[in-house]
Amino acid sequence: MEFTLRRILFFCIILSFSGSVLSQNTKSVSVLTHQMTPDEYTRQNEIGRNFVQTDPPTGDITSMAEFDRAIGAVIAYPFGIPMNLIREMAKDAVVTTLVADVAAQNTVINLYTQARVNLNNCEFMIIPTNSYWTRDYGPWYVTYGNNQIGIIDFPYNRPRPQDDDAPKLMAQNLGIPWFGMPVSHTGGNYMTDGYGYASSTTIVYTENTSMTPAEINQHMQNYLGIDDYSVLEDPNNTYIDHIDCWGKYLAPDKVLIRSVPASHPQYDEIEATAAYYANKISMYGTPYKVYRVFTPQNQPYTNSFILNDKVFVPIMNSQYDNDALQVYKDAMPGYKVFGILGQPTTPWESTDALHCRAHEMADLQMLYLKHIPRTGNQPIQNSYNFVAYAHTFGGQQVIADSMLMYYRVNPNPVTPYTVIPLNNTMGDAWSATLTAPAEGSTVEYYIFAKDETGRREFQPFIGKADAFKFYIGNKLDAQVGVNPSAVDFTAMKDTRDTTNLTINSTGAISVNYSIEGITDVNDTLNFTLNNSPGMTVWSSNTLTELNWTTFAVTATGNVKNVVLDYAWMSDEFYEEGSIWIQSPSGTSYRAGYQQLDGTYRVICPAFEGEPLNGNWKVWMEDSHGDGGHQATNVRVQLIADNPQSNWLSIGSPNGNIAPGSNTHIQLIANAQGLNIGTYNGLVKVYSNDPDQPVIEVPLTLNVTINTAADQGLYTDKIEVYPNPFVNELNLTFNLVNKSEVLIEIYNTNGMLVYSSKQSIGMGEQQLTIPSNDLPEGLYLLKITNGENQNNFKLIKGK
Repeated sequence: MEFTLRRILFFCIILSFSGSVLSQNTKSVSVLTHQMTPDEYTRQNEIGRNFVQTDPPTGDITSMAEFDRAIGAVIAYPFGIPMNLIREMAKDAVVTTLVADVAAQNTVINLYTQARVNLNNCEFMIIPTNSYWTRDYGPWYVTYGNNQIGIIDFPYNRPRPQDDDAPKLMAQNLGIPWFGMPVSHTGGNYMTDGYGYASSTTIVYTENTSMTPAEINQHMQNYLGIDDYSVLEDPNNTYIDHIDCWGKYLAPDKVLIRSVPASHPQYDEIEATAAYYANKISMYGTPYKVYRVFTPQNQPYTNSFILNDKVFVPIMNSQYDNDALQVYKDAMPGYKVFGILGQPTTPWESTDALHCRAHEMADLQMLYLKHIPRTGNQPIQNSYNFVAYAHTFGGQQVIADSMLMYYRVNPNPVTPYTVIPLNNTMGDAWSATLTAPAEGSTVEYYIFAKDETGRREFQPFIGKADAFKFYIGNKLDAQVGVNPSAVDFTAMKDTRDTTNLTINSTGAISVNYSIEGITDVNDTLNFTLNNSPGMTVWSSNTLTELNWTTFAVTATGNVKNVVLDYAWMSDEFYEEGSIWIQSPSGTSYRAGYQQLDGTYRVICPAFEGEPLNGNWKVWMEDSHGDGGHQATNVRVQLIADNPQSNWLSIGSPNGNIAPGSNTHIQLIANAQGLNIGTYNGLVKVYSNDPDQPVIEVPLTLNVTINTAADQGLYTDKIEVYPNPFVNELNLTFNLVNKSEVLIEIYNTNGMLVYSSKQSIGMGEQQLTIPSNDLPEGLYLLKITNGENQNNFKLIKGK
């Protein structure tokens, strides 16, 4: 890995400041580790020496989960986490730093200033500590009583008196109650779901020898509201026995468990632990969804930190890092997932990583939205009731008309949500009723709340990106079929061609479909650009400094849309980088900024209507002026704004098809105004078929010479349906010009039974002929336009 001059200076600054603090607090930094020292092993009798037990909180007690709303995080100085993590947390959350004294606070402020941390989101508490493991000795927040928030403390299972005192001093700084629970414990060995379920390893029992497991469980219930406490043997069999070294709650019904190769000495124990959670019923009433992250070299991927909508995962510069990050993305859709490398001086370890060194801080003014969702198969009934609880903690009120439930039934990927209000039933309880859809249907939904301060909350926390899902009775699946798999149109210039796309519903429930037509495929200009200059060879602007990059467009016409694709790499100051694109007219658009490493596709709407022709420019900027970013695999798509390019019309772009039925969707290719040639397009059929949510049907339109511009009527483009007919007969025409058309119906005796002359407009037109008065039998339909005549044999049924 290359190091820029800035990085070298940055680490020199850190080491310089750290050196001054080492002299002030040598014991904190140079002696203590995550493990107890030999001296501490001899002083275990001092654990909890200054602890004071209190009565437990009153009322309904809930231990807040890591993935509940937080105002920010608490960390301790000297740091155990890298500065780029602190900077990212401080962007939109408050970082509270525990420091020994004012001098240390000033040192940290200087460090934060050097690293461009948002000081507006930084707070300090002068609380001396022995170490930076705020997770292990830090406060556990509970809600209790009359919508109150307090801190639960415990004897920290290390003989470190300053660390042990920190939660009580934090409660004093925050002005909230503090409660002393007489159970020796540690935060790295405690995870809760926010609904009364929690997990730890058996050290919570073995380190509290004066109490029985039942007594310990009772304390956990009395002080933390834990009604279901899973206490497991540590499958890792390591010295520390902390649960965050192998598992983590990601949501009330989701748990992450490490996995290892079968050759790993702890393979059986780890698999048994994963099986335990897979068979355990969560608070939602369904088995836990168990996600696995591969840790063949004991990587600490489970030792991550969730802060509101961000997930910080410790990575090791390993070939397994990207897969680990993807597991989090799959398990937590909608969250921003960051891979964080450790510092050289305080690297991540298999038993000590990011989660151990940072702790969430509750929002004391929060809007606390809770909901036990309907999930899985639900009993069949006429309607379903939904209850949510919205607590406020700052005296503010919930806005009544902002308590909403969003839902959709048997959705395809683009189905919009319908909203219904929740009504206040009593106190903090709000409810809504949904009329039951058909048996077997899938319902997706989420809850929204807002209070007078503008705070907004969702359940699930991330909202519709991970909406709750349940089924009416047993889940049934739709199954869709589309025919044909490709469509070829042929139309003479200035005429139309029509065909049907048949959608079949062959599953157990109705197909919910939406159709999108795309006809600008042939109007897209593609440009592949050279990779940008390397991360260390430019400063502020790659265009002005190194002429990256300009490309010429010779095509005429105007822009409909611009799409920029690229892979992005950045240093730890990723938020300083941006990528721009500029049109020949001089319009500039910042396509990407504050980007993590990854692959991006950006639609750039700023250029619509501008000329294509001329020199286009793409460049990168760094707001601090020292580079550190690179774009590779850069591709630009310029989509021309051809008014005639939208040559496709779709008859019924949305609908439902009952099981065992089909529908014919009319596709009309209009060659009006198109030049002779071949045009490409695409139809996307979205459906609620879980195996085929999107089916793509390629389209080709061949526009040929118009050899019959004066004939008006194209006889091969008349459709007559249904046949046999009963109450009415439908005629579809495709005319080049407005024409007079004679429509006649004769019976088998040659008698004229219907005659009508119609003025038919240009293009696709439809007529309906009432036929109630015609008796059953055979008929002849004649359609005459000038010298052209078409005959159709018809059957009149019952």
